[in-house]
Amino acid sequence: MCPWRGSGRPNSHTAWALPAALLLLLGCHGTPPSESALRVTVTIASGVKATCVTVYARPKDGAEQPGRRIPVEGRSELTVAIFRTRELQGTVEVGARGFVGDCDADDLPLNEESDPVEATFVDGEVVPVTVTLDKVPAAFDGDGDGWRAAAAHGLDCDDGQPAVHPGAAEACNDRLDNDCNGLVDCGEPACDLATCDDGQPCTVGEVCSGGVCGGGSPVSCTEAPGECFQAPGVCDDSKGGCVYPVRVGEPCAGGTCRQDGACVDQTIEAECNDGVDNDGNGKIDCADPDCDQRPCNDGD
Repeated sequence: MCPWRGSGRPNSHTAWALPAALLLLLGCHGTPPSESALRVTVTIASGVKATCVTVYARPKDGAEQPGRRIPVEGRSELTVAIFRTRELQGTVEVGARGFVGDCDADDLPLNEESDPVEATFVDGEVVPVTVTLDKVPAAFDGDGDGWRAAAAHGLDCDDGQPAVHPGAAEACNDRLDNDCNGLVDCGEPACDLATCDDGQPCTVGEVCSGGVCGGGSPVSCTEAPGECFQAPGVCDDSKGGCVYPVRVGEPCAGGTCRQDGACVDQTIEAECNDGVDNDGNGKIDCADPDCDQRPCNDGD
């Protein structure tokens, strides 16, 4: 940082004042700036997540000269002064980067990055330059939620889920770390007493408590899914929920109940694995064309 303040064109003793803007002086190493400078305006687009912005200048044949972090604090525009030095002369590339977090922290994750623009120092002049800090490009933000993917050194822990990113509300029942803080569903303190799902089909009405999902009521299997099923059934987690006995071979509206619970015409082989000629056509199980492509058991 350079300590100079003043007004007018920069000279060997002063730097111009920027009313209602933030002034950052780059390229100063304890000596006064030259009479050539770039006045860089950073336009911050709507939707940008950055809490801090840095502006850099890079000579064509030299190392990048970064500036300090500037807190965004809700502003849509920042202004930065870059003075010509021994390292920064002629035509340089200028750009801006947006970081997320405490601006005083040692290491902040990158989120947005502007396209670089070329600017040329001119003797005795302050050259205006404008760069735009826009949303994260699609190459680094596959789900379009405005957060750079972790694979691109960002904070989005799941770039395939738009509902997952820093600051998102924890859903408490989707088995995702929605806010990327390392805590999933009931493990998030904010989810305490929220409705959740323990993943077991045979319980309902679970809530988060003490970091776990539980306390649900057993599922009641009292409503048969069709006329070829018999209630009550039993709930079996391994089979995905309620299982009802099938009224195999019994009459149903329009035919006979098949083993899979379907009601089929009496002229169709109802079962292909029971050793019975269900439709009376003299052909049993797989010998009956009705059974083509239907499940059977070869006894092995």
